Amino acid sequence: MKQLPVYFFNTDPYPKIANKNFKFGKVDKVDTVFTLASGFKRYKYSILYQPKKLVVYDLNPYAVELHRRIDDLEKINFEAICELYYEYEKEKINAVLSDYKLPNLITLSVEKQLKLNWDIECQRWGGEENFVTAFLYFKQQKRIYETLDVIQGKDDIKKHLGKTNFIHISNIFSWTHNPKFDRVALQKEKEAFGEFCWKNKIGVAND
Repeated sequence: MKQLPVYFFNTDPYPKIANKNFKFGKVDKVDTVFTLASGFKRYKYSILYQPKKLVVYDLNPYAVELHRRIDDLEKINFEAICELYYEYEKEKINAVLSDYKLPNLITLSVEKQLKLNWDIECQRWGGEENFVTAFLYFKQQKRIYETLDVIQGKDDIKKHLGKTNFIHISNIFSWTHNPKFDRVALQKEKEAFGEFCWKNKIGVAND
């Protein structure tokens, strides 16, 4: 698991409004939000949906632990993120720094990558103060951190479900992220997951 990528930051765009029109129907409130341990989109989801419970999950336990440690900080800041990055690098865990606005980021020094990513994250929130405020709001929410495989761990999802639910899956069903499946088998898994979500009133977001 150490070689699976652990994303400190995230390339997915942040939603501006809460989507409450799902395949299973329209909802007024979402009870449980499942959000990937990657970047800081979970802070946005906690504000938009204000769920009773947030489940921060990933297939990689190192990603789950990293973002739990970030969320447990007294206050989020650039220095703390840097410290955690170097701890992971020292342990030879595959910590990735990337952002869609910086396609040539990999050519820069680690220090510049970290700073540029931090600055871009703060810009997404309209400034560092707003980012910190979102972080502090998130810390007040009921949250659970769990290593979870959405393809093979549907029972682990079920135990957290409320009456209405939402899950962010990003590119989990991308073939490049699931090389052990051929494309036909992976498509079947994706369809089965979609049916599972419909039956259990789980809205799905890919981005």
